[in-house]
Amino acid sequence: MVKIPKNCKFYHVQEIQGLDKPTKGPFDLRKNVYQLLGDCDYKNKSVLELGPASGFITFFLENLGAKVSCIDLSIKKDEWDTIPHVNVNWKKKQRLAMKDLSKVRNAFWFAHKQNKSNAKLIETHILKLPKSLPIHDYGLIATVLLHIQNPFLALRNMCSKVKERIIISDLVDDMGIVSTKHRFKFSNISKSLSSDYFNKNTFIKFLPRSNVMNLNYDTWWKLSPATIIEMMSILGFKKEKYLEHVQYCNNKPFDMYTIVFKRHVKIRKNLYFNNSK
Repeated sequence: MVKIPKNCKFYHVQEIQGLDKPTKGPFDLRKNVYQLLGDCDYKNKSVLELGPASGFITFFLENLGAKVSCIDLSIKKDEWDTIPHVNVNWKKKQRLAMKDLSKVRNAFWFAHKQNKSNAKLIETHILKLPKSLPIHDYGLIATVLLHIQNPFLALRNMCSKVKERIIISDLVDDMGIVSTKHRFKFSNISKSLSSDYFNKNTFIKFLPRSNVMNLNYDTWWKLSPATIIEMMSILGFKKEKYLEHVQYCNNKPFDMYTIVFKRHVKIRKNLYFNNSK
């Protein structure tokens, strides 16, 4: 019987070939993964995935017939986008984040081997994409933009490497866990109204707080769906469909949205960067 190496940490609950039961992990996307992926047809599509973590979505896409390339930080060369709070030893938190990521990376390669995956891993920061990276059919960004200091540039880089569709998933409610199944409970009405107002308007919410006690060292932004729609329209993609779905973290439901964008401006040289950066 195959055993998971001790130096592995799984971000998602995953079913892996050779294991008699799913892995442990805080996030379980299995129940509503199709909605998270925008209910798109991935068969025979090349997909550029940003931030695969331990690879649940990566290997699921492969099972749908996709050819997947992932972008994630190089453990040796890159740094986590940590909040540089002057009253916190943020460099230490950055090192701990990268140490944690190395365990998640080990889990990715373990699952990659067990699943006999053909997925490729491009080890770089999204803001430093190599110009040699080929154009893909689809792009996928699932709960990553909130962790990036410059989310618009991240989108710009992704758009420069995708010719058909980009699927973006993120949290509906950044202030707590409120499942759509329970949205009309009296205790959730005010939170739901606030969330609905936020989602329908172009807001970027800055999440770090000067109060060190409330500092989340790696979460920068809450980007409303309307904001992402405007950003993507600027970059040549129009909204094709919008979905809301329930996912699970530590067995508790939380709301997410997925927007599927379709390219409406043909990709060409120097469309996003001078000299084809």
